[in-house]
Amino acid sequence: MSKNKRVLYNLIIKNFFRLITVILCFFYLLEHDVTHIVGAIVFLLTSLGVDIVFKLINVKLTSIIDLTVQVFIFLCLFLGKMCDMYIIFSWWDSFLHFISGIIIGIGGILALRILLPEEVFFKLSVLVKTLNAFLFSVASSALWEIWEFAGDQLFGFNSQLNSLTDTMTDICACTLGGIIISILIYRFYKKGTFRFIGEIVEQFSKINAKNKKYDNKF
Repeated sequence: MSKNKRVLYNLIIKNFFRLITVILCFFYLLEHDVTHIVGAIVFLLTSLGVDIVFKLINVKLTSIIDLTVQVFIFLCLFLGKMCDMYIIFSWWDSFLHFISGIIIGIGGILALRILLPEEVFFKLSVLVKTLNAFLFSVASSALWEIWEFAGDQLFGFNSQLNSLTDTMTDICACTLGGIIISILIYRFYKKGTFRFIGEIVEQFSKINAKNKKYDNKF
């Protein structure tokens, strides 16, 4: 598939998510369903906010990364909150934390790739790259739980269900996702398998090159 087609499909899908949310928001207004109206607004602000934040920090996302992030937001806020998947399926929250561990782990190696000079990145040992991805996942999971704890304590939310079990289950699920993606990253840089990792890194580094010339060593 050509780059232009990927960009087009990405725009269609994420704007479709936004469109059906706006339509549902009008429906919720008629029903005076404040809870779901707030959920719809939060989804739209988060979805649009991602585009705005990355534009402000001058980081471009590839179509696949952008779509992955938007689908994850859709799963969390649209299906999770607006369609009550968290209530319907007891495993939904753990599933999303597991997926987030994988996504954040990839984010860790991408951040390392564009923050470090090219020659420094390639000289890093496989172990350092792998640990960076893993620790990125674990640290992000811990920070998220701190954020939820603060919201529960300061604003009376119940994100953590007043349960240590819920908190630790979330952290363990995210950590498991981090372990899995770290193994794949290790295998790629050590053995050359799971080449999709290299393709993701290469594409991301190229569109953020800012006039630098990147080679094909990922």
